[in-house]
Amino acid sequence: MTERKPYPSDLTDAQWALIEPVLTAWKAAHPSVSGHEGNYALREIVNAIRYQGRTGVQWDYLPHDLPPKGATYYYFAKWRDDGTDKTIHDLLRWHLREKKGRLADPNLVVLDTQSVHVAAGVPATTTGRDVAKKVPGRKRGLAVDVLGLVIAVVVLAASAHENTAGIALLDQAAVVTEGSVTKALVDQGFKNTVVAVAGPIVAGCVLVPFLTPLVRPDVPVPPWWQVLLGFACIAAVLAWGMFVRARRQSLRERARRVESERELRLAQVRQSERDRIAREMHDVLAHRLSLLSLHAGALELRPDAAPEEVARAAGVIRDSAHRALEDLREVIGMLRAGLDRSEEGPEQPQPTLADLPDLVD
Repeated sequence: MTERKPYPSDLTDAQWALIEPVLTAWKAAHPSVSGHEGNYALREIVNAIRYQGRTGVQWDYLPHDLPPKGATYYYFAKWRDDGTDKTIHDLLRWHLREKKGRLADPNLVVLDTQSVHVAAGVPATTTGRDVAKKVPGRKRGLAVDVLGLVIAVVVLAASAHENTAGIALLDQAAVVTEGSVTKALVDQGFKNTVVAVAGPIVAGCVLVPFLTPLVRPDVPVPPWWQVLLGFACIAAVLAWGMFVRARRQSLRERARRVESERELRLAQVRQSERDRIAREMHDVLAHRLSLLSLHAGALELRPDAAPEEVARAAGVIRDSAHRALEDLREVIGMLRAGLDRSEEGPEQPQPTLADLPDLVD
């Protein structure tokens, strides 16, 4: 390898010694078909990947004294797809935790999320708007241990609730740590409305006796003043809670209205498809009726036909009429399928010869 001036992102000898066995074993397990060992050392490949990740440059703009994009991105994609990068990450995390005198896998994680803006070219289907933080974009969630080492990462649309991100993070953490996590620390965003509103109320009632001397330090504060201030704090918190509740109800109503509009559009699409099918079945029905008319006309034009031919034509007419009635029933049923028949119950089957006595009675 040609000597070059090192970059700040280059691996140190100690860092390379930690991951070299993993990459060497990977290289041995993935030999080249042609037997070619490659023109670039794996350490330089890692240095190029770290340079791109640290500076954020495009792959085509890597410096000339580092491996080019073709070689660098090849290994990057391979290690990303087969999980080699996660294996190295887990080994480094285990090493650091054991160096700090802790178990390899934690039993406690800390969860948090952050909504961030995205670039203009990001697909709209993968983004949303965080209503609470008023941030359009994506929401990234992290699960870390008490040392700040990353255990799990999820990326969702910013419109996703914190609970959704928390469940996904806990699922990942359970897989990564093989079930060693038994406790998670979260902030208020992951809790319900009762805790979020009741907490400030109780805190206000407890802190009132300590806050009143700050309001009137020179005058003894009578008990009724403390009670009045406590009620004022509670009223302010309740008013805020009612405002938050009304806003959430408004958002739910808006979501319900959007869902109703979506169902209406789906119903219109289904009705349009029923109409199309009914028109096609109408064409089939018209064809059967034309055959019926054709055979009837043939009998009319040949009154002297043999009895066998008359019987055959009559059978064709009877069969065509029966099929035409069946098609007509399907057309009518298809047209009536869009109606709300929940109160009328299911449609009764058509009567047959077995029902003739009941119809006569």
